Amino acid sequence: MLDPKKLEENGVVITYKEIWDGKPGFDRNSTPDSTRVHVVFLNLTAGDWCRIAMHEGEEYIGGCCGTASAMQDGINGIFRDGGYADADAIYTLGEYAKSHKDGFEGWWKDVSQEQFDTRCNGWEKLTAWGKIELCWHAVKDKVKPHSIEPAVQDNRPDLDDRREIDALYGSMHYLRYSNSGLFRPTDGDQNGQHGANDLLMFAKLYPPAKKLVAKLEANDVPWSGFAIVERARPDVICHNGYGACLYTAEADAVKVMDLWDRDERSEKSAREKPLPEDRTSQKVLLRPVTISVKDGVAWGS
Repeated sequence: MLDPKKLEENGVVITYKEIWDGKPGFDRNSTPDSTRVHVVFLNLTAGDWCRIAMHEGEEYIGGCCGTASAMQDGINGIFRDGGYADADAIYTLGEYAKSHKDGFEGWWKDVSQEQFDTRCNGWEKLTAWGKIELCWHAVKDKVKPHSIEPAVQDNRPDLDDRREIDALYGSMHYLRYSNSGLFRPTDGDQNGQHGANDLLMFAKLYPPAKKLVAKLEANDVPWSGFAIVERARPDVICHNGYGACLYTAEADAVKVMDLWDRDERSEKSAREKPLPEDRTSQKVLLRPVTISVKDGVAWGS
């Protein structure tokens, strides 16, 4: 483990978890657990934040790939929190950086105390990402994020479906931000550790995916009703704040369209002139529709 003293001399503040002694309700005292990091204040300058968190910034990486975009989200979250990165945030940044092939090689290489101190002494000349990398090296062996804690719930068969959905979501989320993605053709080498991690996700994804398909097929109960669609693209269902504009009764759909028209004019204008020709209801159509899992969206006549 690295001694973070030189890093802290540059304004970085590392806060540790507290170990409490004594009984609740009585005299209690706490001591910091130096093996367990709670929050890291990165102490980036205003210029650093502009370079790293703004679209126009020299160090903005949001458009590189899915992994970099996820890292960018993490950085902007830390910025919103005033530059404070909790254990989850700093751990997640490190894990994404280690899986990114280009630009973050230093994150997964071991750094000696001498190398660490030398770089800390040149803090002012470091890029924003370089400063964050140093913070990562200082705490990487001391972070235990809540997000990786397992949810152990024995004797709860009623939660099995939820666990399967969580497994499915977790695997898809990983592949969404993976450099390779879901439909990448695999090669024999499988790209070492990165390819092995992808294959592990495929293995985790397969069982719940099979159960999902079986459940969808077993519960394929069609729904019929009416959809409000775009007039120019009658196969496109409109959406509003409540979701897709689908209604069991035609009268309910008509009522919604009437509400749109009501919002197009005030009471005064309603008395003085007719509704405008380009009102919202004139841009849509009402179509009968049947929706099922197997057949998808089927339009009626």
